[in-house]
Amino acid sequence: MSADRRAVTVLRRRPSRRPFLVCIRTGDRSPHRKWFKPRVPRQWDLMLSYYHPIAAPDEHAEIIVSGGPSKFSSVKALHGAVPDLFPAYDALLFIDDDVVYALSDIDRLFAHFCGNDLALGRSSLDHNSYSSWTITLRCPSFQSRYTNVVEIMMPIFSHSAFLACVDSFDRSISGYGLDFAWPVILGRPEQKIPIIDAVAAAHTRPIDPQGGAFYIYLRSLGIEPFEEYRDILRSYGATAEPQVLGGILATAAGGGRRRLVESASG
Repeated sequence: MSADRRAVTVLRRRPSRRPFLVCIRTGDRSPHRKWFKPRVPRQWDLMLSYYHPIAAPDEHAEIIVSGGPSKFSSVKALHGAVPDLFPAYDALLFIDDDVVYALSDIDRLFAHFCGNDLALGRSSLDHNSYSSWTITLRCPSFQSRYTNVVEIMMPIFSHSAFLACVDSFDRSISGYGLDFAWPVILGRPEQKIPIIDAVAAAHTRPIDPQGGAFYIYLRSLGIEPFEEYRDILRSYGATAEPQVLGGILATAAGGGRRRLVESASG
């Protein structure tokens, strides 16, 4: 891979005291403009990571970067180049540009995540979303369900979990396999890695490994996602079987918990 494809350039970094960060990997027609309202108060900074140079970046984003071969490999490169950027935040949410939230739900997501002292997680998907695993679809009976996998399309990390996992971010340029590796890196902590049903996002585009633009791009780099997937699973001793391992009932008072009798696979 050529050096210019690895390089990440910081175009803007505004001072901020907000505790959280939302990073969107996107192009110059990012759908975030449809749901992001810059004048609405929020507890998070917006970072746009453009996958190519851009003439007119979003004027409202606190952080603008461009370059890098893919979402998480560019995050690792940026962390190496600007080591004080990501650790400045208590929690960090990394989403693809085809993931859509109601704006207020992002603050709710961070509040639930930090209020329950979680390490790694993701919001659920609404039932109109394209999904790879059925367990990721919202289950209204629960506030959250503990799991052994966090898809790369929308993971949220605590400060410490990010620092523990960031070295893995460029082990798979496609991202395949990282969703199973991260819980292993964190020691498979019980009741720390959930699908958060209290918040549901929409995944608006189908995954198309044959004709999708991202997969065509990966092939241009000589990258085969499923080879990276197998290598990551082997390297980290991870098992590719999505499971639900327990959860917090939506009606539970005082943080009551119920352990699921059966694991659910998608």
